[in-house]
Amino acid sequence: MKVATAQQMREIDRMAIEKRGIPGRTLMERAGRAVANEALARFEPDSAIVLAGKGNNGGDGFVVARLLHEAGVRCRVELFAAFEELKGDALAQFQALPTGVKVEPRATAEGLAEVIEPYDVIIDALLGTGARGAARGALGEAIEAMNAAPAPIIAIDVPSGLPADGAAPEGPCVRAAATVTLGLPKIGLVTYPGLGYAGAVTVADLGFPRDLLESSNLKLSIHGPDEIGSFLPRRPGDGNKGTFGKALILAGSTGMTGAAVLAARAAGRSGAGLIYCGVPAGLEIVFDILLVEAVKRRIPSRAGGRFDEASIDAALAAAREVESVALGPGLSTEPGVAEFVRAILEQYRGALVLDADGLNVLGEEPDVLRRRPGPTIVTPHPGEMGRLIGRSARDVQADRVGIARSFAERHNVVVVLKGAQSVIAEPNGQAALNTSGNSGMAKGGSGDVLTGLIAGLLAQGLDPARAAQAGVFLHGLAGDIAARRHGVRAMTPSDMIECLGEAFQTIEKAAREKEGRRTKE
Repeated sequence: MKVATAQQMREIDRMAIEKRGIPGRTLMERAGRAVANEALARFEPDSAIVLAGKGNNGGDGFVVARLLHEAGVRCRVELFAAFEELKGDALAQFQALPTGVKVEPRATAEGLAEVIEPYDVIIDALLGTGARGAARGALGEAIEAMNAAPAPIIAIDVPSGLPADGAAPEGPCVRAAATVTLGLPKIGLVTYPGLGYAGAVTVADLGFPRDLLESSNLKLSIHGPDEIGSFLPRRPGDGNKGTFGKALILAGSTGMTGAAVLAARAAGRSGAGLIYCGVPAGLEIVFDILLVEAVKRRIPSRAGGRFDEASIDAALAAAREVESVALGPGLSTEPGVAEFVRAILEQYRGALVLDADGLNVLGEEPDVLRRRPGPTIVTPHPGEMGRLIGRSARDVQADRVGIARSFAERHNVVVVLKGAQSVIAEPNGQAALNTSGNSGMAKGGSGDVLTGLIAGLLAQGLDPARAAQAGVFLHGLAGDIAARRHGVRAMTPSDMIECLGEAFQTIEKAAREKEGRRTKE
């Protein structure tokens, strides 16, 4: 599903009305019905109060009040405008309100808290996606009154006070229990800090033409389990281990062998047929004990216990046997490692995932990535990305999508910028936001699991963008399953690996069910 900016959504709305002949009042009616249905299904209220502004968001709120009233819910509207300020479709929907719905125009928020207090649910229809800057005066006070009330809030399109395009609120912002967003999700609803204000987000289908909602001009997406499941390659019943691809893990050093083990174990859960693990000389016994399924390849090392210049030829020979390579976890930044990493990047022609110390040794000189003879996925966290571009992690966090997209385009790589709602950016400007995962995954070793998983998916023939999108989603979904089993505090990266099987089953089931629905249609 595409994700829209406020301006993009306004353009879709305009095109639907002016070019496709869908009346604005019809769209407003559908929006209000979706919100009313959400209120009834989620909260089963006996009473509801709508706080409405003078624009189309308020018009949607009038529809909600009318439909809830018709469903037997006692309704009241607090209108933060004078009657004569209402225009167009909002005015028409106001005029359609039944006499049983009390409407109180307001110039201030004085006494609003006492008015709100008895109602079972609050409908936030104050400000839409067109609002700019901080909500001040009566509107700001109204938002604070809603937040202080005991009843849950349902926001229409975006919580009032929340910038639709992803910035932090500049003033008071509604903290909704649920948000019904219209047509397409907005960036501010699927990224932090907006996720902390929006509550449970559902997308209302207003009947916009599909070509408008799927336009290539919309360059940001989110993927559900059914779509991710459809990315996975078929597994023929007569296949063998060679059929399903081979991946090589080049990772680990003295004191950091766990990174290589986690990556190799995750790759083994990916569905790939064979997993090889390059073992720096001196660490053979550790890998033999900790890794049962992976095939070990001893790699010479002058220093011992880590890869260096003496490791290059043997590592490249091992890489020529596989379809994908994971490079970086636990390599260290000791002398010789940077030369080893650069040689693999410049000479290995297959698909490669670069992570952790593989990125760190590049420092602020990532131009070698542009010279790679094969497809590349880089998986930095904000600190690593900051080092690559010479900026702070805080700068990266302030513009995650923009920075990931810019780096991908400049260096011709797929970027997985890790963190809450990881960003997957492609060289062609397209980007996706991940929707799975939880804070329990913020632990050392979690990124190593992701690197191995993506490498295993690449080995099975997925193109880099889909391998990254599927790997990140599955990684997060396994984290969610692990959190349910062990709790977010106690879960570990090893738990996530053990949960990958259930994660794969979940997305494959979702894809089959979606395909079944399409067949029936």
